[in-house]
Amino acid sequence: MRLSPFLRLGWLALVPIVACGDSSSTGSGGAAATTSATTGSTGSTGTGSSAGGGAPTMCKPGETRACYSGPTGSQGIGACVPGVETCNPTGDGFGACTGEIVPVIEDCASPTDESCDGKGCGESIWSHALGNGLYGGAGAAMDLVDWNGDVLVGGTFQSSDPMLLNGTGWLRYHADGTFVEARKLQSNLTVLGVRVSATSDGGLVYGASGATGIDFGGGPLDGLAVAKLDAMGKHVWSKAFAASYLNDFLTDMKVSPTGDVAVVGITLDGMDFGGGMLAVGGYVATLKGTDGSYLHQAALGPGNVIPALAALPDGRFAVAVPPSLRIFNADLTVSCTSALAVNNVAALATMPNGDLMVAITGANSIQLVRVTPDCTPGTPVVVTATGGLLPKLAPATNGDFFLSYRTPTDHAVSRRNAAGAEVWTKLFPSSGVNDHRISIFGGISPIVLSLNLGSGNGIDYGNGPLPLGAALARIAP
Repeated sequence: MRLSPFLRLGWLALVPIVACGDSSSTGSGGAAATTSATTGSTGSTGTGSSAGGGAPTMCKPGETRACYSGPTGSQGIGACVPGVETCNPTGDGFGACTGEIVPVIEDCASPTDESCDGKGCGESIWSHALGNGLYGGAGAAMDLVDWNGDVLVGGTFQSSDPMLLNGTGWLRYHADGTFVEARKLQSNLTVLGVRVSATSDGGLVYGASGATGIDFGGGPLDGLAVAKLDAMGKHVWSKAFAASYLNDFLTDMKVSPTGDVAVVGITLDGMDFGGGMLAVGGYVATLKGTDGSYLHQAALGPGNVIPALAALPDGRFAVAVPPSLRIFNADLTVSCTSALAVNNVAALATMPNGDLMVAITGANSIQLVRVTPDCTPGTPVVVTATGGLLPKLAPATNGDFFLSYRTPTDHAVSRRNAAGAEVWTKLFPSSGVNDHRISIFGGISPIVLSLNLGSGNGIDYGNGPLPLGAALARIAP
């Protein structure tokens, strides 16, 4: 059996998270065991009645009530206040919510808490230790995303508590850090790569490589598996590609504006998504979002450098793999190739205006380069940083973006403006960050996931040192 040159095997342990009222149930298709803790929520509804056998009257015309569309727990914090909605003249429901103020990204020069989280720029809102131990896939066996207002961490975990996760699946937390559920998709600890992405219809796409019997609800799958789940986490479709579970790797996955799924990675045996066998090396492929059927595929050339992927608003896809950044049309024919050399590319992200932000590692530095959709690169911004770096990017809705990278002694998180200039940088002490991920919650707030396998204490996101292993934190923007 041939192994990838960058493959490092190991396991990730999970510290049990105890929540009042935990229960165990079987998910769709009997494949996914779920442990959850449910917290109460409040909301307002109209008062329904029926007069004279006519259509139901939802409210009294002209009646008003308070309304708020921001995240739970943010109302009344900082600048955030509820608005007012008024019953329609026909009495069939309430109109728009007017006058409310919901969270936006912080103005760090202002004393006002615009993000309504009770914290200043770069401060930790909450953090959790997820476990200790090792895991595999060169750090690729974990990912995180904002899924319907909850923080979802996908990956391969290990726990001695049968009520929690001992295999591959996800952990889910509310915005305030409260544990929601642990869902198991596979009992074997063999998965080497995990990617999770939310879809515009509220669903979730889950990708895993190195799977042996992973079951999303449609039956067990081996190899590189991709699945679409609905907003409730129930199986919509799932597909498997490549039976050689240790020789085919998923390195990135994105969902296009139309809902189609794009995957990139490396195959050491060749790969076929439905268009014929691709050669050994990098690959990119797209699957139809409605049923997972084959759309297109393309080879990226020989080598074992991890490709990075981004979905553009116009339906194209950008792939960064040496020696250059390429943008593909929806059918995966090349649209343009940038003059930007990406021999040491580490991250790629789509900005709100459709530009690409590229992070390239250098000698004790990270270059941030903005590239237009026609592949024209801008002037690099150099971030001085010492260590293994491994930069990751996450754009915010206002045009700023967050840069996550490692140093020998810290996990660094930096907010940058649209031009790449520093807004703030926070260094969170750690005895050794082996890998990390960053995503955006609510469009504005960074959520970070790190693995710390040094000696002594693990990372400190501002609430005290956590045990060695995986750690999750939400940080004020």
